[in-house]
Amino acid sequence: MDCELLDDYSAQIEKWVVSAAELLGDRAVAVALRMACPSCGETWSYRRAGAEVVRAWALRLDESGCACSVCRAFWPPDQFEFLARLLGCEPLPT
Repeated sequence: MDCELLDDYSAQIEKWVVSAAELLGDRAVAVALRMACPSCGETWSYRRAGAEVVRAWALRLDESGCACSVCRAFWPPDQFEFLARLLGCEPLPT
């Protein structure tokens, strides 16, 4: 029971830190990709915010890479083309 509570606290603190960094310009704003993670297949991640359970897109993309908040898979920018193929995106014209 305590582990779940601590996980909730740490997730909330992490959210505050990311929000503060984005507001202060220390970190690029992340964009949610509205697609399922090619690694785990999850589209949504869930976290507690007080008494509520909040749903968010699992894949988030910023200038440092793309990460899944469910399975923690990560693709750096040099793998964006590979990730796009995994997600079924149309290739860029050459």
